[in-house]
Amino acid sequence: MEQSKWQVEKEELYKKIEAQIKDFDVRFKTLEAKASQFRDTAKAEIDHQLQALRKKKDELLEKQRQLKNTSGEALGIMKEGLVKAASDLKSALDQSIAKFK
Repeated sequence: MEQSKWQVEKEELYKKIEAQIKDFDVRFKTLEAKASQFRDTAKAEIDHQLQALRKKKDELLEKQRQLKNTSGEALGIMKEGLVKAASDLKSALDQSIAKFK
């Protein structure tokens, strides 16, 4: 049976988000490595930012899981939320990594 347009779009979106999450994981490791180089206040600040970033990542993962149960018209709403969550996490990671270069 041929997949419908929304099924194809859903699958492509899922794969796109999955690739972004893998990239985010690499970037998390970069930030964690930076944290290990600092002490005291700077390390505490990085650790705090990492905790906030992990929360954003968990929210993105939850939205990605919800995508599997989405169909038809709801896909548009879900897509918008996923793209925004991924963009927000990317921006936050970029800022944190740049801050501690």
